[in-house]
Amino acid sequence: MNPGQPCSERWLSESATPWPESGRGERVGHPSVGGDVPQDMVEQVHLRTKGNALFVSELLKLLEANRLDETQGWQFAIPQEIRGVIGRRFDRLSDECNRVLTIASVIGREFDFDLLSRVTDSSDDDLLDVVDEALVARVIEGAAGGTERYQFTHALIQQTLSEELSPSRNVRLHARIGQALEAFYGDEVEAHADQLAYHFTQAETVLGAKKLVRYSIAAGERAISSYAYEDALGHFQKALAAVEGSSASMDQGVDAQTAKILFGLGRAQAATFVIAQAQEAVDTLIRAFDAFVALGDTEHAVAVASYPHTLRSFSFGTAALTARALELAPPDSLEAGHLLSRHAHAIFWESNDYENAQRILDRAIAIARQERDSALEVNALFSYASMHWAQGEIRKAVEKVLPAIELGQSLGDLQALAQARSLYSNALMTLGHGDEAQIHATVGLEVAERLHNSEFLVRSLEYNVSLSMLRGDWKVAQRLIDRGLAESSRNSNLLAWNALLNLQVGNFRESGEYVELLLEIVPDDLVGIGVEHSVVAATIPMVARITGSTDRIDVAQSAARVILSSRSAPHIYSMLPWSGLALIAIQRNDAESAKEQYSFLKPQKGTQPLREIICVDRLLGLLAQTTGNMGASQTHFEDALVFCRRAGYVTELAWSLCDYADMLLELNESGDLSKARELLDESEQIASDLGMRPLSEKVAALKEQLDTRPAPKSEYPDGLTEREVEVVRLVASGMTDREIAEELFIAPRTASTHVRNILSKTDSANRAEAASYANRHGLV
Repeated sequence: MNPGQPCSERWLSESATPWPESGRGERVGHPSVGGDVPQDMVEQVHLRTKGNALFVSELLKLLEANRLDETQGWQFAIPQEIRGVIGRRFDRLSDECNRVLTIASVIGREFDFDLLSRVTDSSDDDLLDVVDEALVARVIEGAAGGTERYQFTHALIQQTLSEELSPSRNVRLHARIGQALEAFYGDEVEAHADQLAYHFTQAETVLGAKKLVRYSIAAGERAISSYAYEDALGHFQKALAAVEGSSASMDQGVDAQTAKILFGLGRAQAATFVIAQAQEAVDTLIRAFDAFVALGDTEHAVAVASYPHTLRSFSFGTAALTARALELAPPDSLEAGHLLSRHAHAIFWESNDYENAQRILDRAIAIARQERDSALEVNALFSYASMHWAQGEIRKAVEKVLPAIELGQSLGDLQALAQARSLYSNALMTLGHGDEAQIHATVGLEVAERLHNSEFLVRSLEYNVSLSMLRGDWKVAQRLIDRGLAESSRNSNLLAWNALLNLQVGNFRESGEYVELLLEIVPDDLVGIGVEHSVVAATIPMVARITGSTDRIDVAQSAARVILSSRSAPHIYSMLPWSGLALIAIQRNDAESAKEQYSFLKPQKGTQPLREIICVDRLLGLLAQTTGNMGASQTHFEDALVFCRRAGYVTELAWSLCDYADMLLELNESGDLSKARELLDESEQIASDLGMRPLSEKVAALKEQLDTRPAPKSEYPDGLTEREVEVVRLVASGMTDREIAEELFIAPRTASTHVRNILSKTDSANRAEAASYANRHGLV
């Protein structure tokens, strides 16, 4: 570095203090400014400054002082101090160098020598001199991607140059660059449509909208083909705005180009929607269909209606659309098969017409096999599986989704695989196959990430969240929830899980905040199948179950009644409100209501359809206890323990152990208190390991009750409990502690504790003497 260089310009070449790493959405500190700044701001500042200390300091001061909204992408004008430093650097460059670099700044941060030559009309020798001069001045540097590609050393240098141009000159330069790019790319112009769309968008006032629209459509289609749906959405929105804003379009009907834009926009909206915008995506597809029909383009109209979006429970209109399209397609044709698959899917989710939907899907599958079209068969099988799942027929869903996964893999159909993997993972989780469910949930998330489809991604995240919470992996669950909320901030499932996760570990204030956010998004009227109402109906009673607070119970009860009064809600979506009402009946000790909920839920025993809320067996045990049927209650609690151990759902196991012990304390029969203590010991250990503070407190309270009760006289010799008699019988049969644990569905260390107690009570030195004792006293 030149020691005589002005201090402010030395900063241009020096690097800044490294920034600490942080996750997205967090705030991090930096020595250049006081306090913390958002991580998104950090990323933008580094992108623009390349770590230059002066640039970092000045930009952060500006951003913090102006309190710019991060949702606006941290857009800002360059501070005067930085502009002055950059300007002095250009003052020492030749006029020709400044002219060429100004044009290059309009091309972008990076530029190609050949393209720059075409736009500037400079000879190669003159342009080489300019490039050499700029390289020596460290204004530009070589860029990756080619030997004659360059980039500005800092994005702020490019921005400074481009902002010096008048609007008129800027627009005309974009026009020249766009035209030069067309010549530069030649036959490969469509492959660079996004770049051309940008320049022709900027040049619209001088060139009109024709090329803007052409390249925006091409860029949108390329983005969809590579699953870049967010990019596609922007391209099609620009194209539609340009077409609808032109005077010609106001005087004419929709043309083929506009119909094509609408179809592209509808597909992009369907892949990037949040629940509140689902209907907008369907409405756009309906507009595209109507446009193609008006143009007499039956082929494209059928393609629109056949498009396999999955906005099933959040919108209406697809059933009517596919019904109209079926009138256009030849009966029993491949086109008709795809429409039938879509139509069945739509009528089920829009009107819960299960029987008719199955008949229609049978026709679609028959056509697929007749035409040997695996893509159609995959779609129809998935639709079938999703309906079975929604009706609570989980094993039937598995039978249909497995061949869908196999066919999807053979086709390389990522969308089909994402849907099928997610549904299969959910089915396995419901049936208690936790390890296998995790495998498919992980793969499903990986596929969804490759698709860049917001709905698939959020749904895959949801299943992974559920499994993480059931396993007590709170950190992983929280990370997944945060990621999902970044995609869909008003997702009712994720908000509910955030509330429950915080509640499980004792963060009561944070849990309450997420409950309030959940209540804020519940619409006044039922939308689709009322997902938000269902989630509220189950979440608030579970919160009440853990906290003892019943402040919001009436809200949950109302939400449950709304869903259960709707004929369009499939069976699986009735499970949440029914379960919510069951928890309310338990909370209020309402035996009559508990009987009603018990009758509805009993057919679902041995499952976990409520994800992390509660397993059906535990819920049945609590309901039977509320009605006074202690025998049935004990059976259901035993079933809950078996289910949770096999599935690996340790958090649900811990609560089941505690609730079972609570029931035994109420029953208070011979041997019950000893078994209750055993259950509480195991529950306490899990709660301690996982940091489940509310559960730990409940276990401690039950143990205190247990300690104040006199121990009932044992029916067995030497004070052996019923469970210890069970264990000594197994010891006598030659089983190890681990084998005993597996036989009795208890933890291995619990089995070892029982064996030690037996040896002590029977004054036996070893297992052989304990076995002999059991034989002498007729215990085997």
